[in-house]
Amino acid sequence: MKLILIDVIKEDVREVETNGELKDLYTLIGCRCVDKRSFDNFDIIVDDEGLYHSKKFFCFDGEHLFAGNGLIAGIGKNFKWGTSPLGVEEVKSRVEFLDKQGAYLKAQELDI
Repeated sequence: MKLILIDVIKEDVREVETNGELKDLYTLIGCRCVDKRSFDNFDIIVDDEGLYHSKKFFCFDGEHLFAGNGLIAGIGKNFKWGTSPLGVEEVKSRVEFLDKQGAYLKAQELDI
């Protein structure tokens, strides 16, 4: 399936291919434990321990702040993830990359 990777190190958004196995998602994100934030027809899968070690962040839609890399996946059948319903260009327009100071200021702005 095709997912969208939000790479905070390279400050890049790109399409990636995956078999959907958890081990593969860990490798793509660069972590050992994941969490998700659900939206209407997609999830953002992130490093559950990102706040402990990440120095790079991203903000989605100007109001959702995440530490470390993320993957956008569609919500598939039987609670499994599927191909992202969003394209690379749409995600690029909705993502802002931040360093630690920028994330701190964004968190204050969002009152979180």
